Amino acid sequence: MTKWNIIYEGERVRLDFDEKDRIAKLVLHSKPLNEIGLEVLNELEEAFYFISPDFQGSSFETFFGKERIKERIHQAQAGVHIARHILKERQLKQEQQEKLEFVLGKESFGKVRSWFSRKNRPKSLIEPSVLVLASENPKGFSAGADLRKLFKEAIQFDTITRRAVVAVFLDRIHRLYNHIDTLPFPTIAAINGICFGGGFELALTCDLKIAERSARFAFPELRLGLIPGFGGIPRLKRDISNSFIRDIVLTGRSINAKRAFASNLVQQVVPRGEGVSAAIKMAQQIKKYDSHTAKLAKRFIKPIPYRELEEEKKIFLHLIERPIVMEALHKFVHSTDTMPYLA
Repeated sequence: MTKWNIIYEGERVRLDFDEKDRIAKLVLHSKPLNEIGLEVLNELEEAFYFISPDFQGSSFETFFGKERIKERIHQAQAGVHIARHILKERQLKQEQQEKLEFVLGKESFGKVRSWFSRKNRPKSLIEPSVLVLASENPKGFSAGADLRKLFKEAIQFDTITRRAVVAVFLDRIHRLYNHIDTLPFPTIAAINGICFGGGFELALTCDLKIAERSARFAFPELRLGLIPGFGGIPRLKRDISNSFIRDIVLTGRSINAKRAFASNLVQQVVPRGEGVSAAIKMAQQIKKYDSHTAKLAKRFIKPIPYRELEEEKKIFLHLIERPIVMEALHKFVHSTDTMPYLA
């Protein structure tokens, strides 16, 4: 029986680890449906520090808040550099403390310092043989990007500033998703219910995908005048046919688990509620084999489409400048539909 120990627990993300089998389980558990915004991104980055300390993302960027937007990008990056140094050294010299406090301000500096002194932080990092990514929300895996928060932030700025703000967020998302994509061990997504937009793109970073019969997949971004921006199209093109991609992207309609399996999008379909247990069984099968061989095999058979990922970002940033996008986001935010992303 799998015995889970909690390695990291935030308000929206939890990292469990079975030390005996060396299986890690990264769980999304935010409401209403695991929307991926700044808060979830921050916690994912923190969790991945324990999985792989070489991860170059930095949840410290959240502490900069709007200072990063208000022409303090260079200062913020100086703060990130210092914060990364802390990760390695676990200590601050007096002059570093003064510089970091100046860059971040007293309140934000206090948050950084307290993060390092959390009593529940493990003394050592975990070294999983397999990672399972799942949701504890019975409604689904993820509804995608936090569009309400995106609209709330974007409406404050002019077009040029809005593009710059979104670009910063996209860079962080891509850095994290690319890191998951290239982890040196197999990853499995256990997908239930709704798996849309940015949540769908998160699942696509995993090597293997198991869908419960309740799972539904969609890229509804065209309803907002956008394309997927978190790497969805290049990663789909890597794995399945282009005609299938044109169907779900250009129509915006969702597909069920049965069609996803027939299209080779997922490798297994299981009854409702059995996704995680099926993923654990698959992980236990995988870990029987030599981990170094699995690492090299994964690197060989799963190339990262970096050029196309950058091109996707450019198109997304071009589209976000258009008034039609803000109009569509306004309609979405003020919709009374239970599932406005399908309206």
